[in-house]
Amino acid sequence: VNISIQSANVGCLGYNDGYILASVSGGTPPYSYSWSTGQTTQNIFGLGAGVYILTVTDAGGCITQSIPVLIRNSRCVILVDISLFIDGFYMNFGSSTPMDNFGSGGCLSLALALPDPEYADSVTVSLVDTGTYAIRATSTGILHTDGSLETVFNDTTLASNEYWIKINHRNTLETWSSQPVLIEDTTHYDFTMSVSSAYGNNLRDLGNGRYAIWSGDVNQDGFVESSDFSQVENDSQQFLFGYVVSDLTGDNLVESSDYGLIQNNSQLFLILARP
Repeated sequence: VNISIQSANVGCLGYNDGYILASVSGGTPPYSYSWSTGQTTQNIFGLGAGVYILTVTDAGGCITQSIPVLIRNSRCVILVDISLFIDGFYMNFGSSTPMDNFGSGGCLSLALALPDPEYADSVTVSLVDTGTYAIRATSTGILHTDGSLETVFNDTTLASNEYWIKINHRNTLETWSSQPVLIEDTTHYDFTMSVSSAYGNNLRDLGNGRYAIWSGDVNQDGFVESSDFSQVENDSQQFLFGYVVSDLTGDNLVESSDYGLIQNNSQLFLILARP
């Protein structure tokens, strides 16, 4: 007697809606069925998470047992984990948390006086349709000082499809993945290890084998140029402090280091690269 199994996991809403379909061949029909749950039908429905075993007996008394069938709980969310560094924030070279203002804490932690020093800033991740280039879903997460970013999408239909990944941050150049990415229940994409991870190789080489998205697009027009330079220059002369868009280095001050960074980047003719 041969037993083949098809199954479906429990849906993400928590209902007992898993099921197992059994197909039996060989031996001498008719067959009798005995599940580990006590049910005696060929197929079983309304299942919760757990392990299920089917025992089949044919008319000749031959007994065959199925392999254990695992029914799991499904996730109601899609997780997209990103590895990402911000050009101006990356100052503490050699540290495992290089965007931590030399141990003082991340930009967001300093600005909001948060007890957790690991919060660098908020970053928005968008999943973009590969055909229409329409934004399919968007999620904003907290970038940590070690470059880790977790975003949560409350749409499980995103899974098993490919999307471009688009990154937006309040004073950096918009950055896209180099190619569409297959989205699963949990997906990881790394912008830090290779310049080719970004569309058009549009990343700054940090000189230590790591890469970062470009700082300086203060007005978010897709360019780093004179208008961004003028705003940072003006704000640095006023010694602005706090969570302001012209603070390119993430230390909650607009001063000479921000001026020096925008002076350099605005001369590189940096422009948004996207498919």
